[in-house]
Amino acid sequence: MSYTRVTDIERSQIYVLRQAGNGVREIARLLRRTASTISREVFRNTGGKGYRPKQAQELAEERAMRPGPRRFTEVVRLDAEEKLRKGWTPEAICGRAELEGRPHVCKETIYKHVYEDAKAGGDLW
Repeated sequence: MSYTRVTDIERSQIYVLRQAGNGVREIARLLRRTASTISREVFRNTGGKGYRPKQAQELAEERAMRPGPRRFTEVVRLDAEEKLRKGWTPEAICGRAELEGRPHVCKETIYKHVYEDAKAGGDLW
């Protein structure tokens, strides 16, 4: 089953159904969503005045704009640069780090770093 975000229309429907006294499972059934999706939606977006669809939409939009954790940390970058200078390929660098259970990024991130370095006059690879 593919994931789709809860829409602003669904948020309004959740509000109306909750006001009518429907539980999470009943709302989920009516909206053809899983109960966990509805439960998570209500939990994440309930404020001091309860669940409000406009407030829920604003909170969801704020969360969507928030960047995820940065994975190309200083340690990972320095490790990648060291191995690139030794002649390793980006595929080998991330493959080895993954095998060893160390923090790593995908090969595309390393290629992007190499490209940016080359544009700046660097000599990584």
